[in-house]
Amino acid sequence: MKKLKLIILLIVITMIPQVVYADLTLENVYKNAAVSLSEKSNLEKEEIVSHIKNNDIWKNTSQAAVTVKLDTENHIKYMNGNNNGLFYPDNALTRAEAAFIINKLIMKPSHSDIIYNTTFSDVDASAWYADAVNDLASYGIISIDGGHFHPKAFISRAEFIKMLSAFSPLSVSDKSFFDLTPDHWAYNIMLSAAQKGWISGYADGTVNPDGTLSRAEAATIVNRALGRVPDAQTINSASGIRIFPDVDRQYWAYLNIMEASIAHDYIKENGSEKWAYFKQEKTELPAGFHVINGILYSVDSETGDFIVNRSADDHWYDEEGKYTTGNDILDRLMREATKECVKSGMSQQQKLKAVFDYTVNNFRYRAGQTLKAGSTGWTEKYAVPMFQSHRGNCYSYAAVFYYLAKNIGYNPKEAAGFLGRNRQPHGWVEISSGGIPYIYDTELTMMRRLKGYNNYMFHIAYGKSVFIYFKS
Repeated sequence: MKKLKLIILLIVITMIPQVVYADLTLENVYKNAAVSLSEKSNLEKEEIVSHIKNNDIWKNTSQAAVTVKLDTENHIKYMNGNNNGLFYPDNALTRAEAAFIINKLIMKPSHSDIIYNTTFSDVDASAWYADAVNDLASYGIISIDGGHFHPKAFISRAEFIKMLSAFSPLSVSDKSFFDLTPDHWAYNIMLSAAQKGWISGYADGTVNPDGTLSRAEAATIVNRALGRVPDAQTINSASGIRIFPDVDRQYWAYLNIMEASIAHDYIKENGSEKWAYFKQEKTELPAGFHVINGILYSVDSETGDFIVNRSADDHWYDEEGKYTTGNDILDRLMREATKECVKSGMSQQQKLKAVFDYTVNNFRYRAGQTLKAGSTGWTEKYAVPMFQSHRGNCYSYAAVFYYLAKNIGYNPKEAAGFLGRNRQPHGWVEISSGGIPYIYDTELTMMRRLKGYNNYMFHIAYGKSVFIYFKS
């Protein structure tokens, strides 16, 4: 009799429509089959669990019950940066972020689209992602693991593709990947996505279905799934395009990230997209200087946005909002050095000490040509070879510190004159504070340290130093 009941139960379960069960716990599966788990013996439970695990319901690969649709017409902003103004393109996408993205793109649902009324024990009602997670569960797009959603866990590539695939039928595919075999739960889903052009895999012929998905990859895949094609001409040339300091224009997914993070109206022309209007986005960063990945940016106090294509505070900022010397080689070397010694959370004074100490500790003296007292405009000539060889004279030391100080928001001045009573030709840097010029002498600090003396020539007022400085 028990065997007969078990056979009937398995037949009932097999006949249940294969939908995406948002409340797929063992108890709920049995509720759908009009039976109770508590009524079964341990042996029966094991046999039934084994059947369920080998059934397509376990992996929830069928999408038949989902009736909501993605908005492919209106190009809304569906991704954004953090409250520190960065996008973090290479960060792995979390399950919470994935749910938020997908839910934001769903067209206004009706009551008939709601399949389940489900909540999750690990999704607090006040969490920023709570509505998105619960909505997707109610539409049958996501399932749960024992009543948990695991919002902070990273979503796999296959899981994300499965969510997107819920909104359209799977396609027959002639694609193949070395690491995707027919016994993988997402085999057909991944091949369908490849056939539709959502994914293309990697150069080595793999698709890494169980690997994590970066935020940049997510933006790219979603745009492809929605048929959203970035307008490269507008994005690269229009004034007011938003800036993420950690996503420059050379980044591989730059255009797709802009497409995902800027709301815009568009016109379709010969299969391509032309933006007719876009909403300008201000940065989350406060007004003032910001050193990010070794690059100096400045946020205007009046507009609340990055300064671009103009000079401010004796600094020139390019079309991406980056301070530039106008010399590509110098920019690269200066930024690399800044990135090495300037860390997030430092005050301006701490940054200045950091670049001063970097110059003192990372270069060595080598005799070279001296300059006439009062000479100006020599910093670029001396800085590039010093950055490259890490050897130079006092003018070389001064030039390196000059640009590093400049690259954190200061307005230094080069000084060429004499040092000591014997008036040795010498170069150093001045930075004024409160209208008073102060001496910053990295080369002398290094030389005195080599001789066992602790003369730290940082922020020294003229006349207060044990050394005499002459400008002429």
